[in-house]
Amino acid sequence: MQGWADRWPLIGRQSLMDSFARDLSDGHTRGWMICGPAGVGKTRLADEFLELATAHSGHRTARAVAGKAAAKIPLSAIAHLLPPDADLADPVSGFRAVARTMAAELGKPTVVFVDDMHHLDSSSAVLLSQLLDSQVIVLVGTARTGEPVNDAVEALLRRGDRVRRIDLSHMDRTQVEALVQRVLGGRKGRAGVPGPDGRGPPAGGERGEGERGAARQVQPRAGGHAVVSAGWVDLPGRVAGAMTSILGR
Repeated sequence: MQGWADRWPLIGRQSLMDSFARDLSDGHTRGWMICGPAGVGKTRLADEFLELATAHSGHRTARAVAGKAAAKIPLSAIAHLLPPDADLADPVSGFRAVARTMAAELGKPTVVFVDDMHHLDSSSAVLLSQLLDSQVIVLVGTARTGEPVNDAVEALLRRGDRVRRIDLSHMDRTQVEALVQRVLGGRKGRAGVPGPDGRGPPAGGERGEGERGAARQVQPRAGGHAVVSAGWVDLPGRVAGAMTSILGR
């Protein structure tokens, strides 16, 4: 189970990954804001972007997570990325110290990933914007749509100016089925969401629910086994348990 239990395959995101690798290589795009509802795969896609930046482009990377509890504390989200000797009471010298720390070798900017930017404090957002303007960093951020944000974060999410916004949607039914089949090692058979009669999709069930939604397709069965969509694909009990555990059923 090691091959797929740690990380599920990406479905329907290859074009975005190709675009990221291309744009990062030519230096035209300075940032990517990945937005969408909860559970749609924003963090996973950003993680893949970071791996591409390291493996294929040789960029140095850094990451931070913004939290709701610290949203009102200045620089709380990125404090661990700042040099200990930075005097942020003096904005000019403080910025220079941060820029020197972030500056990478060979003229390549550091790729900084900030998760949950809808919780990002204003000071962190302003500093990240300044580092973007100075071409010291390339920013990859995720934000949940529909959440209130401060003005500085709103400006980052909608700034344009070589910062690309990606609005992710939930996987459709075909993509959910492809995901389950990939996890099962390419087994033949139809994997889908069962309807009330156990034989077909429920009314209005043409839309998937992202990776978490796939867990709802795993139905228990007597004898320590489970089925995906009423017997179309048979799963050993331990595999079914891993699927539901990983996806947070």
